[in-house]
Amino acid sequence: AACPNTFLVSSRVNWEPYLGARSVCPSVTMDVTFTGSWYDETAEKEAANKLIEGGCVLISQHADSMGAPTACETAGVPNVSYNGSTEAACPNTFLVSSRVNWEPYFEYAIKCVADGTPIDTDWCGTLETGSVELSDLGAAVADGTAEAVEAAKADLIAVGRMPEKMGVILPVFFNIPFASILSI
Repeated sequence: AACPNTFLVSSRVNWEPYLGARSVCPSVTMDVTFTGSWYDETAEKEAANKLIEGGCVLISQHADSMGAPTACETAGVPNVSYNGSTEAACPNTFLVSSRVNWEPYFEYAIKCVADGTPIDTDWCGTLETGSVELSDLGAAVADGTAEAVEAAKADLIAVGRMPEKMGVILPVFFNIPFASILSI
């Protein structure tokens, strides 16, 4: 992760995947390394390598360079990127990327201005509004992953948060046996 700010420390982006993993593997741990920057390829690669050397079996980044994904590709560790696919550079380890789509917010804000209504200061987009998107899945995902992702997305939209059963997607998605999920 880039910086230990409130968004990154407390965001559901960080905790819900961890809780999902715990729902199917109670011994899973999550180690977070902060690089202090949104874009520092060297620091991000060094952080990823340190986690990999410590036994991490999956890297998910919340920063913008290719540092962590290329470290994953070199080490053969699956990676989940942020705000853009790394599949072209990391064809053997790229799983998926999340992306923020600002279009629904701008449409909302413009409509508020046009209607003369206040813009909510705490407006938050969701999968349902189209504000959160996933890239196409990488070739490294296991069979059945696309179906599991679609089912999980439907559950997220239905309950407005991550349901406990979403954790069952993780071993399928990452193609990792339960016993080898040591840290995320």
